[in-house]
Amino acid sequence: TDRRPLISKFASSAAHVTGHRLVSAETGTWLKEHFTETLADIKGLMDDMFVSGINHVFYHGTCYSPDEAGWPGWVFYASTEMNPRNAFWRDVSTLNAYIARCQAVLQSGQPDNDVLLYWPIHDYWHNAAGLNQNLTIHGAGWFKEQQIGSTASNLWNRGFTFDYCSDRQLAESKTVSTLIRTKGGTYRAVVVPACDHMPVTTMKNLLKLAKSGGLLIFQEHLPQDVPGLSGLDEQRNTLKELLASLKLKDSGNFRKARFGKGYILVGELEACLDSLGIKRETMTDHQGMIFIRRSFDSGHHYFISNSGQQPFDGWITLARKAESVVVMDAMRNRTGKGITRKNGEGFTQTYAQLQPGESVILKTFADRNIDGPAWKYFKPSGTP
Repeated sequence: TDRRPLISKFASSAAHVTGHRLVSAETGTWLKEHFTETLADIKGLMDDMFVSGINHVFYHGTCYSPDEAGWPGWVFYASTEMNPRNAFWRDVSTLNAYIARCQAVLQSGQPDNDVLLYWPIHDYWHNAAGLNQNLTIHGAGWFKEQQIGSTASNLWNRGFTFDYCSDRQLAESKTVSTLIRTKGGTYRAVVVPACDHMPVTTMKNLLKLAKSGGLLIFQEHLPQDVPGLSGLDEQRNTLKELLASLKLKDSGNFRKARFGKGYILVGELEACLDSLGIKRETMTDHQGMIFIRRSFDSGHHYFISNSGQQPFDGWITLARKAESVVVMDAMRNRTGKGITRKNGEGFTQTYAQLQPGESVILKTFADRNIDGPAWKYFKPSGTP
């Protein structure tokens, strides 16, 4: 049960930023005690993986056991019993078909995230705890107790889409028009979580992106020091000169400066994002609604899962342009054209019904109204 989509996103971010299509996971490990896992448990885990950007899962596990061993046979200590000795085996093909349909969509097209979120790992390393600080899955203090964790959680919960990036990946990025382009993705802005230490080379790379037209957001404040002791005085003086070149002016909840062809903003994160026109997906306001968005040539795919305890029955406002929407139920292998409308701001809304644990894929078309059978919506006709 100790699973965190925001940790899994480190794997998918690496793939998205560098241009790799498949993001794999050995999954189902130690989900519950032996033979007590249900297919619904595994399906929920798969949905967590999918919204994290994982699109190529492998079961853990299918342990070998000789016939003469009898039931329950030889078992591995941490395995979900995905084998013929498990009572749910006859129905596994239904789950496999669901996973195959989802992965077919999630392996197609391109990632579509707005924010490139810098990981200020030097603040974590600048710690008296010692040289050996493990970045582990089950002990994730390196993440959740650092600013990167709180910033990522806030973006996630508020419906902003992002990928993590490192100092080296920033160095390999460039600005095209106003967009930040990496080897594998295109982003609207770079966000730097509130941090105290940043290498001079990284600050230079950030300013280079802004000078060419990029948009940079420093959450709360600018970094004030460099990591390490090598050439300390020289490095500190250079950083001070770089920061002094920013002519920030107050603009409400943030400060803003023109830098070359681009802009640099410093202050409250969501206010900065809003001022740059970076829209969030408001479906996350409903507790438990999680999603991932990908693009294809004529529109977008939204994979949406209701991981909460309450049904969702209402309109979803889409942050991307959509003239029509196809609803795809990967579990039941049903599709249909969804109903849509425009809200007061001109954004497309589509109707969705999701029970707890259910998921759906929305395929949106940006510039055409597609034809096809209508999706069937259900309303209760009375008290059961």
